[in-house]
Amino acid sequence: MSGGGPPKGQPNAITPAVSGLPPQQLASAAVPEVVTQFIAVTAKQNEIREKEIEVQKYNAETERQKAANAHEFSLKSLEAQLEDRKDERKTQGGETRVGFWLSGILIVGFIGVTIAALITNKEQIIVEVVKLLAVGGGGGGIGYALGVRRGEKTATTKDP
Repeated sequence: MSGGGPPKGQPNAITPAVSGLPPQQLASAAVPEVVTQFIAVTAKQNEIREKEIEVQKYNAETERQKAANAHEFSLKSLEAQLEDRKDERKTQGGETRVGFWLSGILIVGFIGVTIAALITNKEQIIVEVVKLLAVGGGGGGIGYALGVRRGEKTATTKDP
């Protein structure tokens, strides 16, 4: 046994188990069977390709839908953020307006007290008011500055 194949005259995968037929008849008998098998395999491959194409179409449609949903979500998120910012600006504007009014009233009051003290020749009142402003204003200003700085730090840690 040299060559590793089956002994002469026994069928194998290459030569069918048809005995006693001449090679021409053997080939003509095998051709229709091979052709039908080839057609069947090709038909199955086409079915598989069609299914793969359907799956790819489904995946593409799913991805398009995901992108559309993400876009819609982004637009809604921006609208909500815009509305929040609008409310925030309105609130901050109101706070600023109140702060200016309060500062204006205090300044006018200080000027009024100073003028009244000058008219009545009570310089001691002016000295006491200046002391009060120096101590109270300095401490209040430092406290205000620290509060603003603390507020900025907590705002930056809350908003990523």
